[in-house]
Amino acid sequence: MKMLFVVVRHELGYRNPGQKLSSMPADANAPLHPWEWPGLPWMRLYVDYVGPFLGTMFLLLLDTRFKWMDVYEVRSLTSAATIDRLRMSFAVYGLPEVLVSDNGTAFTSREFHRIPSKNCSNSDCLNDRRRPQVRTTGKRSKEKPDTAVKVLWQASHSEGLGEVLESERQWKVGDKVLWAFGAKLNKYAISGSELNRKSYQGLKSIKKQIKKEWTPWTHRLLQCGYQNHSFTPEERSEGTFLMKMIKWPKPPSPAVPFQKSSDPAHVHFVILNSTKTFYVGDQLQVMLQMIDFEGHPKQYGGDYLQGRIHTPDLKAGSAGKVIDNQNGFYYINFNLSWPGKVEVSVSLVHPSEGIQVLERLRKERPNRVYFKSAFKYRDTSEITVCNLCLPQTESLCNFTDLRTGEPWFCYKPKKLPCSARINHAMGGYEQKLFIGEEGLYFQRKLNIKKPIMPSGPGYVIVKPSPRAGKRLKKCVPGKPLLSPSGFYYQDQWMSSSCNIRRFDTPASVTDCLSGKNVYIFGDSTIRQWFGYLTEFAPGLRKLNDVKNIVINPYLSVDVANNISMEYYAHGTPIRISPILNQDLPFIANKLDEIKGGKSTIIAFTIWCHFNTFPVEPYIRRLQNIRRSILRLLDRSPDTLVVIKTANVQALPRDVSLYNSDWYSYQLDLVMRKMFEGINVAFVDAWEMTIAHYQPHNIHPKPVIIKNEVDVFLSYVCPLQKG
Repeated sequence: MKMLFVVVRHELGYRNPGQKLSSMPADANAPLHPWEWPGLPWMRLYVDYVGPFLGTMFLLLLDTRFKWMDVYEVRSLTSAATIDRLRMSFAVYGLPEVLVSDNGTAFTSREFHRIPSKNCSNSDCLNDRRRPQVRTTGKRSKEKPDTAVKVLWQASHSEGLGEVLESERQWKVGDKVLWAFGAKLNKYAISGSELNRKSYQGLKSIKKQIKKEWTPWTHRLLQCGYQNHSFTPEERSEGTFLMKMIKWPKPPSPAVPFQKSSDPAHVHFVILNSTKTFYVGDQLQVMLQMIDFEGHPKQYGGDYLQGRIHTPDLKAGSAGKVIDNQNGFYYINFNLSWPGKVEVSVSLVHPSEGIQVLERLRKERPNRVYFKSAFKYRDTSEITVCNLCLPQTESLCNFTDLRTGEPWFCYKPKKLPCSARINHAMGGYEQKLFIGEEGLYFQRKLNIKKPIMPSGPGYVIVKPSPRAGKRLKKCVPGKPLLSPSGFYYQDQWMSSSCNIRRFDTPASVTDCLSGKNVYIFGDSTIRQWFGYLTEFAPGLRKLNDVKNIVINPYLSVDVANNISMEYYAHGTPIRISPILNQDLPFIANKLDEIKGGKSTIIAFTIWCHFNTFPVEPYIRRLQNIRRSILRLLDRSPDTLVVIKTANVQALPRDVSLYNSDWYSYQLDLVMRKMFEGINVAFVDAWEMTIAHYQPHNIHPKPVIIKNEVDVFLSYVCPLQKG
């Protein structure tokens, strides 16, 4: 297989004032590339393929100063794929001055020879950074020397970027080759006679397209104070993959009239093969076509649906998996796990048009939930607004965590220094978020969590299976999270992957936790576990509960049975009553402080308080947590780590704009994927709250919490036999 090999070389000199170097640009006042900070020595950037490794090829970008800059997983070795990946990196780091091709199938030399230009002398071409140069190794292969350059041009031309090159020209050593990408990719300009703007009328539109499609996920983080050097190549690639994974289908037009939006009252689902004889273990499939308020079928997807099957008399229920055909048709698949009359329920959580509003708010109004901190010194006190990414309209205090690199900012007090900050608290909610008729997409009784009725019977009769059921094994970490992950029967959660143990008596809980140190991190949805266990096990006593005022962090102990249990709220951002700064640690930092071992149990969740923010900070937070978990498991492999997923909630109109299930669903997808393949266990609260008959609530009812805790403790003290 022939492989295009491209080498990009940067020749950077020191840019200290008054210092003259032979490699210094002719225009010393030219704007710097992001990597051209004063004082950096010469650097070269190399690009190459490696692999296959485990069946996958990787594109590496290596520079001589920082060693590794980017690693991309690639599915194609074509020049078009190369251009796509390079274009993505150049959008962050700036355009290289030199594009080098070996014109053959293998790289053979590090001595590059410049192709002279008709328009510049040798010194001009070497020193004028505004003129991109194309170089070759000078070693000719059996192929024509223009091969790689011509392939590059063909790929760029197919992308609409190559009009600056001449389509029929045969390139050879000695020719001047224009920059193949045809446009600058960031604020740093490229000019000169080589870029004929008159012959390339689409330059501005192409630049906008490139910026829109290829801005890396780290770009937003860098704007909010995250440090570029803290991302490993694997983390960069992972973030790109995750952002693509959760990309949601959009309506064909950004401005869809309300009457053309989804109307659940016009929609009816139908059970496919409803006359079939169903048995336990079979699949049940439901289909529906989305209709608008005018009664016309919709031709595109993007609606967010939830579905469940249930048998009220048996207190049985299970969640369904929605498949969007992106043409107005939806399928929902269910596993039939119990016999009897099984009913189907489907609801439209948000129309596709409403989700576009949620996406806009997440992107344009990330500060619609804001926070505050008190600053105090002696008799002087002030309160200022705080957030993850504050507009720099005023002076800011930077409270970035030095260990994780997680940024946090507050507006600087007028009288006090930043060091006088004493606490963190919820601030409030911004109002007037809608533009035009956007509010029509968020009507509780019309198109938010609105039930969709069946066409014909909305149930099937399921018979017991003639085959023996699968024998489940004990619950151990490291297994993949299945979907569906389980079902309710007689109000008890039955896992699809392991045998759940029932902790129905206080003694069973105490016996399981005896000799254990339990650490619980996260939001109030996992704090419910702490509350349930403390109230259910009589030996556990809260040590910092004085006159019904609970001081963070929460701590309960059972001295007789050597049990300790601690709860810590996860770090900012978190909507919470005033809490001291030192009582709001980042999960990753706390994990690094824990020794671990057989007696150490860790449970955490983090999602709800990130709903109003772009997904990128959430990805970064999980990467930091995962890194700490891997360190913990490396030093203490017997430590048990359990992750609680997100859960659904009630969605009044205003809640939808801040804590929509759709926001939670996207974060939940990221969480599941992020910890896939790691030796951790999951409690699937998402399906457990969808499948239950209790109304959706951000803080589920005790019957659901009891089942979540049973799953949690089944990993702590698993049944030895199925």
